[in-house]
Formats: sequence, structure tokens, C-alpha cells
Amino acid sequence: MNNKDLVKNISYFILAFVAVVVMFNFTNIFGEKEVIDNIPMDIGKNDLKNLNISEQMSEFDNYIEIKDKGKYVKVNSERIVSPQFTAHDQDANNKIALEFLEANSYTLSSTGNIEKGYLYLKAGVGTEDDIGTVASNESVFVYLGSDGGHLFSPKSLINIPSDDGYSQYLFKLEDIIITTIPYSNKNKSSDIDWLSQLDNASDYYLGGFVSSNRFGVIEEISIAYEGEGSLSLK
Repeated sequence: MNNKDLVKNISYFILAFVAVVVMFNFTNIFGEKEVIDNIPMDIGKNDLKNLNISEQMSEFDNYIEIKDKGKYVKVNSERIVSPQFTAHDQDANNKIALEFLEANSYTLSSTGNIEKGYLYLKAGVGTEDDIGTVASNESVFVYLGSDGGHLFSPKSLINIPSDDGYSQYLFKLEDIIITTIPYSNKNKSSDIDWLSQLDNASDYYLGGFVSSNRFGVIEEISIAYEGEGSLSLK
């Protein structure tokens, strides 16, 4: 796929994304004042009490095992700082999101023959000097090619905060769970299949940001995979 085709593809996706923004009142940052004014500052430790820690660590160990074999690509070399959205101007926020995605996307190249793998993401919200976990009414938006959405935290294979206090997300490439907006952990969810895309030799735009009116960052977007093919950044 040449650069002209890539630009065309991402333009189509972003136009569709903006339509979703308008339709669903795109997450908290585009919501009503009452929503924005009631964003909790952090998720407390009690929120984690019902997690099946053993099962989650098993999935995370599988991700680490594949990563250690060298079938791994870290998408961003530096943290992705989310754009600063306005509080109540939806049209302005749509434009901000559009411009951000156009300027802050990565090109992931696949040779095809990707059999299975994981998407791992680490993100945080707070202030520049004090980053914590993503709150229960904030979300992380990611996309690959023409498939993307707001990651649905309850279906993540790991919900345990990282040692440095960030939220972690882990999904199998064929079963990345997303949800509608405005975001809530009680929303219905659906799945998208990145594996079927990456199993085809091509170049794909990949990007994302944290949906919050606070300072938000994505520290890491990584893919660990198995198969005869390979993934690399262009």
C-alpha cells in the first residue's frame, strides 16, 4: 500500500470516527456539564477486590512469554499525550480529535501470516506531575486501519494497575472489546478482530488517545504475536 492509499484510508476512518463523535456525544469530554464536573479522580483499591488475579496473571504471563521470544513491536517510543479538549464545545472537540489522529498516528507494517497475539496498552490520567489510573467514566480510544473504538475495561484480560500506577489493558488480537459512548463500565460491548487484518500483508495506521478532560497519556501500545510473519513500524 502506498502513502497515498494510506492517507486515503485514515481519512475515511477519521470521517467515520467524527460521525460517531456526533452520534454518540463522544465520551466524557464531549458530554454534558454534569458528566464532566463529576469525573472521579482515581479508582480505589477496593474496586479491585473481586478480580480473579490468578487468571489475569496467567494471560499476562502468556503475553510476556510471546514478547520475550522476540515477536513483539512497541508502537510508541515516547508517551502519547492526549489533546486538550474544551469542556462544552462538541464541534471544537471533534476538530481537535480529528487533527490529533491525523498528526499522531503510526504506520504498522505486516508481512501477513500472523497467527495469534495480544494488544497491550498502558495509560494514565491526572496531572503532569501526578498520573494515576483511568477512572470508571473515562476511556482509551484506539484504532487499527478501519477498526477501532473505546476499550472496554471490564473485558480486559488484566485490570490490575501497573507497578507505577497506570491502568493496563490486555486483549487478544482477535477479540478486542470496545464499547459505545459516553463511556461506562456498565455499557454493552462488542468485539473487533485485529488479527484478521494483520494476517494480511499490508500497512495500517494505528493510534489512540485517552478520552478525558484531565491530563491523559498513553505510556505504551504494544503488540506481541506468533506466526511466520512479522510486524514492524515504518
